[in-house]
Amino acid sequence: MEKQKEFGSNFVSRGALLFLLALVVITSYYQMGGLPAFLLLVFLLAAVSLAWGKGSLKHLEISIEGKSLNGFPGEEIEFVLAAANEKWLPVIWLDLTLPEPKRKCVSLEGGFKRKFTWLMPRQTLRWRCRMQAQKRGIYRLAEVELTSGDGFGLSVENRREQLTTGIFFVVYPKVDPVETSGFLQEYSELQKGTWGSQEDVTLLKSSRGYLPGDAGKRINWRILARQSELVVNVYETVQPRNACFLLDLESFVRREMVEENGEKKAVLKEFHEEVMEDMLSLAASCMVALAEKQVFCSLVIPAIGN
Repeated sequence: MEKQKEFGSNFVSRGALLFLLALVVITSYYQMGGLPAFLLLVFLLAAVSLAWGKGSLKHLEISIEGKSLNGFPGEEIEFVLAAANEKWLPVIWLDLTLPEPKRKCVSLEGGFKRKFTWLMPRQTLRWRCRMQAQKRGIYRLAEVELTSGDGFGLSVENRREQLTTGIFFVVYPKVDPVETSGFLQEYSELQKGTWGSQEDVTLLKSSRGYLPGDAGKRINWRILARQSELVVNVYETVQPRNACFLLDLESFVRREMVEENGEKKAVLKEFHEEVMEDMLSLAASCMVALAEKQVFCSLVIPAIGN
């Protein structure tokens, strides 16, 4: 999470208050006209601002309403962030900042920062957020950053609030239409027009009369011997049910061996991230298309050595 800049005044602090109080005492002792009264007024203003700023984030509860979602680029998730002021002191202004994703896998409508004004005592403000998936990645919303202070803008407080129930937004690789007929072919029977299907001769489905062009191996010779009738068997048609994808992620990385302190070490030189993302998208597209045809898919990613 990006750190917020503190824009409060340097004169509103415990050290500054002690310094102002010392000036009030000194100027009063030497009877320097109206200067002690002016310094006392500044002291009181700084003291009120400091106390107000220190208490602005106390008893301020943040909650989230929404469910985690797994989706593809372009899909949206909606959730609500609620800020409840459970004290009798009003909050003049409040900056609520959400953590930004590292890989920019999601985008938030209106940005990841929202400014509220005048959160009255015992009042709850709600921020309805609409987040859209952009590219592969994982976004975890488990904490928010709060920034508030006094009404004069002299004292500012920051606090990170851990959410009791966070949400996850898992974005899968982009899925495009693909042709999967090649995956459905059995290498043992690559016959044109079969689309990878084959008949299981152990599963007899039915029988019918002989038609010109039927293969001889389909003829039921027992019925022909008993009844002198040409009948062919119809077997159950089966298709392959398993597909395994092997992804070699190391092939998208180029390393070079360098020598440091007498030891050889592999240093990353190139990383073709865009090409790798295209490959992951293609693999995901194939797996989704095969799953729709009731083909079970598995994924294997070899371990990368040091």
